[in-house]
Amino acid sequence: MIVLDDSDLHAVISYLRITPSLLLKIRKIFVQESIKQKFLWILKKNFQNFYTFLDLHISTFRTRKELHSLPLYTVNLASIKMVSIWSEDITAAKELASTLRTDITFINAHFEFCPDIKFSWKWSSSMFDLYKYFVWDDLKYGDKIDPNKHVGSVYNLFYNGGWQKPVKNGYWVHNGNTYANATKEDMLSCVKSAEEASKSWSILPIVSRRKILENLATTLECHGKFFYKNLLFGFITTSYNNIINTLKCHDERLEIISFLGSKGVISLCSQNEIKLFMYLTLSLIIGNCVIVLENKNSCSLAPYFNMFSTAGLPPGVLNLLSNRDMCNIFTTTYEFDDVVKYCTSINHIIFPLK
Repeated sequence: MIVLDDSDLHAVISYLRITPSLLLKIRKIFVQESIKQKFLWILKKNFQNFYTFLDLHISTFRTRKELHSLPLYTVNLASIKMVSIWSEDITAAKELASTLRTDITFINAHFEFCPDIKFSWKWSSSMFDLYKYFVWDDLKYGDKIDPNKHVGSVYNLFYNGGWQKPVKNGYWVHNGNTYANATKEDMLSCVKSAEEASKSWSILPIVSRRKILENLATTLECHGKFFYKNLLFGFITTSYNNIINTLKCHDERLEIISFLGSKGVISLCSQNEIKLFMYLTLSLIIGNCVIVLENKNSCSLAPYFNMFSTAGLPPGVLNLLSNRDMCNIFTTTYEFDDVVKYCTSINHIIFPLK
C-alpha cells in the first residue's frame, strides 16, 4: 500500500474498517514522510485491539521518484504482485501506476476486482527466463587457452556497458573465432548490472526507448549493415504499435486499464539471426534489459556489440554472455505473438467510478 500526502486518510481508514482482515494481507505500507505521524495516529485510533497484534512494516518516502527503487517492485515470477495507491490526484496516480511494474495496481481501492482479468504467464520454460537457471548452476570453465594466439576475432563477455574478461579465464574456439566461456560468477555480475539498469530503463518513456533503438538502427546503417537497419526499423514500428495499445473497460463500480509492461531482465538465444533481432527489438522497446546467450549452436551477435555500445543504450541494458554448452536445449523458434507473451507482463490499473 502506498499512501501519498494528498490522500484522504479518513477514506483510507474507512475502507480498511469495512474489512479489517485486509490489514493482514498487506505486507508493507509506504507513507509519504509528511503525513506519517498523522496516519499512524489514525490507524491506531481505529484499530486499537487489532493493531497491537499486527507486525505491519511501515516505511516512509519523501518523493514519488523514490518509489521506483523500493524493494516492493522487484518482479517475482512466482507470484502476483499487487499494490494500492491512495491519492486525490487520479491522473498522477495513474501515471505512477503505469511505471511500477506490478500485475495489479489499485487506486483508492484494495482487492476489488473486475471480471475476466488476464494475468501474465508466471511459470514458463523458455529462453526468455533461461538466465535464471544459470545463476544457480555451475557452468563449465572452458579451456585455458591464450586468445591472442588465435587468428580470428576474440569476443569477451559484454555487460555493464563494456567488454569484460571471464572470471575463470576460460575460452572456446568456434568457426575460427575465440569466445569467452561465462561461468556462474560472470552470470551473477551480469545479472546484477542488468537489474540495476532495469530500474531506470523500464520507466523511461516508450518514445524515448524507441528513439534510442532508431539510433541503433542508424548506427548499423553507418557500418554498412543496410539489411539489418531496414529490418530493425520494421521491427521497431511493429513492436511500438502493438505495445502502446491499452484496453479500457468498466462495470457499474470499477474501471480497469490494461496494458503491456516489462518483465525486468530477460535472456535471448536463437539459431536464427533475423529472429534474434526481432526478439531483441521487442524486448528492448517494452522496457526489458536483455542478456543475449550464445553457445556453439546459436548465431552470434558479438560482432555487433561495439556498434550497439555507441547507439546510446545505457550500461546494463544490453548484455552478452557466451558459453559453449549452455542453453542447447532451447532451440524453439518463437513467432511474434509468442515473444509478446513471454517477454511482457500484463498490467492492470483498477480504480472505483465516482
